Amino acid sequence: MEGHRETQQRMSNPALNWLRDVALAVRNAGKMDKWLRAHNILDLVANWPDIEIPGTGDDSDLEDDATRQKALCGIGRRLGLCFDNGTNEVEIGDMTILRQTTQDDAGRDRNEHLFKSLISPSSPEVPPSRSPIKTPISLSPAMDPIHSFGGDNLDSMGKVGIDAGTSGDLGNAGVGLEENSSTKTNSGN
Repeated sequence: MEGHRETQQRMSNPALNWLRDVALAVRNAGKMDKWLRAHNILDLVANWPDIEIPGTGDDSDLEDDATRQKALCGIGRRLGLCFDNGTNEVEIGDMTILRQTTQDDAGRDRNEHLFKSLISPSSPEVPPSRSPIKTPISLSPAMDPIHSFGGDNLDSMGKVGIDAGTSGDLGNAGVGLEENSSTKTNSGN
């Protein structure tokens, strides 16, 4: 139920959906466990066309100083909406985003954000229930849909993938299919 509540919170706060996209981009860019300021996040998401850059339009030129400043302010405001509950920590999926305030060389307060994985390095990145990994199972010739309907002679491909966690028992999946000596056809033909 905790994951469901988190999804509800994200849906009620679009800024959290945006932060999730940013967090995935941070992970993919190899920037986990590094403190990032708004300009680091801007440079990172500028390479991801599917992630909105707040404060800019679709055809904005981020090389223009005025546009870049609007984008930095937009990112700062959007991040602020994610941490509006008074804490400096937000958990999204399998990541935690921390916020701290530091001072720059001119003595101005600046927020920095740290994206941390909640999954230990020895754990799989994707929970097994969502894993796209296929588990091979062997099918008897009568149950093999590739061979049963006149496919090429692919006997060397005697395995078919099914989702992990699914039983290898296919029950009556081969009912109505039979094999004759030269080709395999549907018994209804």
